[in-house]
Amino acid sequence: MACSERKSGPADPTGGPARGGDAGRALARSGALLLAVLVLALAGCTTKATPTGLIYRVNPPGVFVQALRVDEGGVPSLTLRLANYSTVPMTFAALDLELVLEGAPALRVAAQPALEVPALSSDVVETPLVLTADARTALADAGQSGVLTYRIAGRVTTTRPDGRYPVEFESRLSPVPGRPGEFR
Repeated sequence: MACSERKSGPADPTGGPARGGDAGRALARSGALLLAVLVLALAGCTTKATPTGLIYRVNPPGVFVQALRVDEGGVPSLTLRLANYSTVPMTFAALDLELVLEGAPALRVAAQPALEVPALSSDVVETPLVLTADARTALADAGQSGVLTYRIAGRVTTTRPDGRYPVEFESRLSPVPGRPGEFR
């Protein structure tokens, strides 16, 4: 039989073309086409997964004031909570922030913590802080009123994954009972 000749199944006893031959081939082709479209659609839905099985997502981090302390010698320290909202670990390489206490002029906060925070987690870093006279007055007033409002804004630089993210957050702190000069 030559290459151009094909058999299309059992011959019809009446001598006509085999039943279902052309229709069967058309149905098989449309089924194959449907299967190919389905496979491509499902391939488009796949995403990269992390070793823990979570979908690989990198989201901007968050920075919050965990605590602000002024010790008996008048030396202030700031504890920042670094939040990783990504499904992969994130290393916080640099913080370049401004901290505003009770509307006083902004205080500069710069640090290079080199701190790796696990996926969907947070950790704290303590950084020195230089208080202005206005900031010291705001802290003294907050100790009496019971509320210290703050605003933190700036930029966070991360490695693994690499990124530069703007951050901004406003909240308030309260004096810690029995610990003068400490706010949480």
